[in-house]
Amino acid sequence: MMSLYSRLTSQHLPNYSNANDVTHDLASLNFEHGLNEYEMRYKKLQARHHAMTIMSVAHATYMVSVLNRVRQMIAEKKQKGKVKSMYNKTQPRDPIKVGIIGCGRLGKQIVSSLLYFSDVRPSELIISTRQPEKLDNLQQAGITCVYNNRMVAQNCDLILLCFSPASLVTVVEEIQGHIRGNSLVFSFLAAVCLGRLKAMLKYEQIAKMDLNWSPKSFDALWTIGNDVISALLDPVTIQLCCPTSSRGGKQVIEAPTTSIEVIIYHMMNMLSHLPPDQILSLVNDILIGKVEGFEMSWEYLLTTEQFKQLKRAKGQLPHMRVDEVSSSTQGTPLRTMMQQNDIFQHHFADQFCSVFSRLYHKPTDE
Repeated sequence: MMSLYSRLTSQHLPNYSNANDVTHDLASLNFEHGLNEYEMRYKKLQARHHAMTIMSVAHATYMVSVLNRVRQMIAEKKQKGKVKSMYNKTQPRDPIKVGIIGCGRLGKQIVSSLLYFSDVRPSELIISTRQPEKLDNLQQAGITCVYNNRMVAQNCDLILLCFSPASLVTVVEEIQGHIRGNSLVFSFLAAVCLGRLKAMLKYEQIAKMDLNWSPKSFDALWTIGNDVISALLDPVTIQLCCPTSSRGGKQVIEAPTTSIEVIIYHMMNMLSHLPPDQILSLVNDILIGKVEGFEMSWEYLLTTEQFKQLKRAKGQLPHMRVDEVSSSTQGTPLRTMMQQNDIFQHHFADQFCSVFSRLYHKPTDE
């Protein structure tokens, strides 16, 4: 005879496994118990803050993945012209150097995600923070942790600003004039506008993460995970982080398109030594993969003036100003395509999400 427990569980009655837990669902033990109706609305700010963090980490991770893939493609093209030894079967590797200034909550989450998803090795990271001794676990893993912002500026291809706005003047004094000309500076300082950063750093290849939300989305749901890796492994969460994925309903945070535009334009700058047709082919391959019947042309990627410059330069791609893209409130051709072209949206979303399924990069030999 089937036991009472078996009969009840076979009917899938909710929470029956907790029947012996006298504290289960006890309202007085919940955090919300002491909040009144007015205060309860502010609890939803927790979901918004979590969404902002995960969104920022996801875009930083995608950025590093793409730029590393570009560098890998360039290295492989150079390798093709060389005679390979039968004993040397390792793939060429020329990764970008990533620098993080400020390693509080957001900085640490970005580090974790880069190591897990973006084919980044500890030796390819430099962290500058006021208390590097508190990052002993990261140092033991092989990451350079110092309090030397100038070192980050002088040695890194991508510089992520993750410190408090209160430290802005100090950081600027230390890195101004020391950033390498081909480096990209990406800011997560929500309270500091891009124009001010440009003026203070006197540097143009700079962009920032802009996160927006609508009062109408205040009640939108967002799953709060235990840690950033768990959140980014969730397919639904990653879809919400992708600016082109098809997702209906209200969103806690709108996935920004400007950070993706910045990545694309910086990628084209990295490839500018190649003929335009090769650049376009690589951009298509990285952004959307091989898509039968659809290929992005320069009209999708460049403004009218940039396209004219390309023609006047007789095949030399003009330098792309990522700061202008990041600060632009006008619709660019690329932004319009990202928002309106269904084919691009679908295939870009596949590529974006595949970074977090760990299928994006082919494994390389040590």
